[in-house]
Amino acid sequence: MLNLVGVNAKIYRAQTSLLALESEISRYCTDRVDKVRKEVPNSEYGVAFPQNQPSDIPIDWSVMVGEICYNLRSSLDHLIWQLVIDKEQNPTRRNQFPIVHDQTKYDEVVEDRLSGVGDRARDLIRAVQPFQEDGNTGSYLSTLNSICNIDKHRHLNLVGRYSNIDAHVEGQVVSGLLSDGFCGGLSLYQYLKGTGHEGKIVLDVDLEVCLLDEDLKMTQTPEQIATNHPAPYPTVISTLSGCLASVEAIVWQIAVEA
Repeated sequence: MLNLVGVNAKIYRAQTSLLALESEISRYCTDRVDKVRKEVPNSEYGVAFPQNQPSDIPIDWSVMVGEICYNLRSSLDHLIWQLVIDKEQNPTRRNQFPIVHDQTKYDEVVEDRLSGVGDRARDLIRAVQPFQEDGNTGSYLSTLNSICNIDKHRHLNLVGRYSNIDAHVEGQVVSGLLSDGFCGGLSLYQYLKGTGHEGKIVLDVDLEVCLLDEDLKMTQTPEQIATNHPAPYPTVISTLSGCLASVEAIVWQIAVEA
């Protein structure tokens, strides 16, 4: 029977660490959103909401991101080790879970890394590789591998804010007050400031903690390209949650089917 004690222990550790990180980030974002909503209405000209990485984000969060990803990545390697043992073979230092973007490269390394692994498990592992076009699992595996490599070889996975402040008009506004095509946002707030319609403005603040590395930057949409809007960086919690769910799904499927 496949021994998954170590595999599951690492996944569980990643899960509990992620929950702790999510709680800290949630409090951080709530506090700062409340602060912005208080500051903007009391400012004569409004405020320039920061778009860059703030200095007050705890560096420990970056360390936690690395630890979560290491445990998830390691759990997959432990899985391969146990798959080899399960087939009554002797695993070696070359055995590891492959995460490869190119099919040709995959075919070159798979025999070494999956030596001793059964055929069904090999098929399942191949099906979740990043070069496969169907499903999100391969994409999350690629991100997981990238975060681990960045953390090991370059720098901490810096976490920063990708923020946006906007506004919308609540209820009815007198016809003709705004010119055709006039957009919302701080400009809208400033336009109505001091008028009888100022109370109808509702501030919408988006505040997220993201991974800031160019290799992790998300692909721009056509709308972003048209408006010269920078491609967003992936949010920490949603990215790590996707990586966790993908690893859990892989382990479960192999445990059941291999």
